[in-house]
Amino acid sequence: MHAGTRILQLHRDENEDWSFEVLGRFEEHQSMNYGSDVQPGKGTMKSIVSTSFYDKLLCLWHFDIGGATL
Repeated sequence: MHAGTRILQLHRDENEDWSFEVLGRFEEHQSMNYGSDVQPGKGTMKSIVSTSFYDKLLCLWHFDIGGATL
């Protein structure tokens, strides 16, 4: 919440150990990110809405998942 919005991919290896990979980030909010939503887009492009409370900010941004295996 304080570090900005992250798009994560969860991985499990052959030993069944889990890890996260950060695919993208959005850090325009000056206060905590309280909520986000991802909308389908054309091809690999996703539209994302994120909100923050104290700075009363609603942001629309785009992320291309490109080579990510989601």
